[in-house]
Amino acid sequence: MSRLLHGLLWLTALVAGYPYAALPIGYMTGTNAFVMADAGGVPRTVVIGRDAPRPDWLPHMPRAIHLKATHWVALPGEPHAGGAELISHASAAEIAAFYMAALAQSGFEMRDDGTGPLDPATAAYLGIERGLTGTHPGLGISVRVAIRSPSGLLLRPRLVQIDWGSWSDRRSGDGGEGMERPHAPARI
Repeated sequence: MSRLLHGLLWLTALVAGYPYAALPIGYMTGTNAFVMADAGGVPRTVVIGRDAPRPDWLPHMPRAIHLKATHWVALPGEPHAGGAELISHASAAEIAAFYMAALAQSGFEMRDDGTGPLDPATAAYLGIERGLTGTHPGLGISVRVAIRSPSGLLLRPRLVQIDWGSWSDRRSGDGGEGMERPHAPARI
């Protein structure tokens, strides 16, 4: 059975795109919480799965399929951090326009980074088509939206990855270079 399942997932990834191969895995694994220790030995909790909490300000693109979310449970006095992954069949320009407008409406100062410091060949090799960065001065949160290149032979979906977290003390003030995940564990 295991070989058959692996074969079906590989076939799905090849024909429909790797985001669709990840979809049944997400349904099978469900949503789980893990407790880890950060670099200072402080226990941190992360919730990973389709039903992990997402902030109210995070817009959901119409007709996109929610793949999974990650939610770091904040300690007192800290903002939440996390991420979300979506499957979309919209163009990179449509996805970027949606998130630029929707996040700006939520109070974020948005910037279209294109492929950032990558040259077109490297960005294509890494599957990066476009990136957006935003900061919310009132919440002290930075957000990044990564729009991946289409995959699969027939369906050609794109993976959209959204990450958010608090500003670090080294923040340069230009919208995200100093973003860190304050809850990232050092050991398990």
